[in-house]
Amino acid sequence: MPGQPPYLAVAVPEPDLLVEARQQRWPMFLSTLLVPLSILVLQKLAGRLSRDLKRLAADASAMGGFPFEAGPRLRSLAWECAPWFGR
Repeated sequence: MPGQPPYLAVAVPEPDLLVEARQQRWPMFLSTLLVPLSILVLQKLAGRLSRDLKRLAADASAMGGFPFEAGPRLRSLAWECAPWFGR
């Protein structure tokens, strides 16, 4: 039957062909929405964490430049602390 059109390929009803595609439509749609939303949430979280880390690094840098030796000489009554205060 080389000259006849393939009737069996088009004899299957369309709803039967698309049953699985329709079943997978909503999970695929929800996962498509979930991925960009999770990326946005993670981006906000990363920005907040990096802002806090930058502030911490700036504070540590400022403490590193503080002249600790320039303070007034203090005396301690506790003999254990005397080496720390220069006596």
